[in-house]
Parts: sequence; structure tokens; C-alpha cells
Amino acid sequence: MMSKKTDKNQLILPIEGILYDQRFLEAHVGGQILHDPKTAIVELIANAWDGGATEVKISWPNGKGIRRFSVKDNGTGMTDEEFRHRWRMLYYNRRAEQGPQVVFPKDLADGRPERIAFGRNGIGRWSGFCFGEEYFVDTSKDGRRNRYKVAKGTDQPFAIEQVVADKQVNRHGTLIECPDCKKVSLSPEDARGEIGMRFPHGPQFSGVSQRPGGRLLGYR
Repeated sequence: MMSKKTDKNQLILPIEGILYDQRFLEAHVGGQILHDPKTAIVELIANAWDGGATEVKISWPNGKGIRRFSVKDNGTGMTDEEFRHRWRMLYYNRRAEQGPQVVFPKDLADGRPERIAFGRNGIGRWSGFCFGEEYFVDTSKDGRRNRYKVAKGTDQPFAIEQVVADKQVNRHGTLIECPDCKKVSLSPEDARGEIGMRFPHGPQFSGVSQRPGGRLLGYR
């Protein structure tokens, strides 16, 4: 830290950094995204839609010992650079950065009708905090996979740690998961109904089937 002296020989110390109260994130994104599972799951599916996904799979905690929550899509995914830019920026301007149109993965784009993105300011990415104090983002694009832990911060609104770096894979898409999900008051059937109501003109929502790791909701 550099200091300077005034003409009167007084020592002046510059003020550095920004301080955040623990309530900042809730004020920024709104209480529903952080506390209402109906809102949170719809936001996460909207993100998958905006990412060019044609299939979204949801693992839902069953309230009987299985606590994992996840949303997995087959969209374009993100590079490490894209993730770092989008997740670290508050009020990310989706329209200015990516445009209003959804970009599909190359292997899913042929003959597909034009799709308009839902997202505008990027607050839906914080929906993972509705299910736990930390969540993971596992994303693959251009044959490279990266995984990150996103946790609520103390002196900052959130903290990000990369746990897998640039691993070669033969897939694309994004997985958002909370391995140790807190208790969710919304049943898989109610979640399915909410999704079907919010996306009546989108891909058809399929039934519920029991899978290892929780109930799986297929959204196609």
C-alpha cells in the first residue's frame, strides 16, 4: 500500500477494496432465487435452454437419505475463460455479450429452429445456492472439461475454486450439482409440474423415474 504526505505533512493512507455485508448476494439476486426451489429450478433450466441444450436431466433429493441435487444439460458448455468471465461478473449482460440468439452445439444445430434466450443479467447462475451453501459447475466445451466449486463467501459475496482443469473429454454441456443438498420442500412431482407450467411451448417434459442418486426428471 502506497502512502503520501500532504503539504501540511499529514500522512494519507489510500482506501482500498470493497466490503460486502453477508446480505449483499440476496439483495443482488433476490430472495426467491436463493430460497424458493420452484424459482431456482426454473432459472437453472432456463440457463440450459439459453446454452443450446436439447436435453436436461435433473437429479432431485428424495428426502430419504439421498441428498444430491443436480441439473445436467447437453448444451454448448463453457470454456475456462468463458466461465471465469461470466461467473465472476455481477450483472453479467447476456444480451450484450452473447446476443439474443441461442447458439447450439455444432452436432445439434442442423435444421433446428431459431431460439431466443431467456437470460439477460445472469442472476440465474446463483440458483445453486438455493440447494446448499456451495455448489459445483462441471462444464465441457471444445473437448475440454473444467469443474469449479462455487461457495458463499465471508468478506466477498462468493468464492470460486477450480477443482478440475482442462481435462480432455468427448462431450459438451454443463452440470450444476449440490452433492449434499439441504432439505427441499418441493417434491419431484411438484417440480415437474412447475417446469411444465413455466415452459409450455418448449420441449416436452417426460415422466419421473427412479435412478441411483435420487429421482431423475427428464426434460426433453
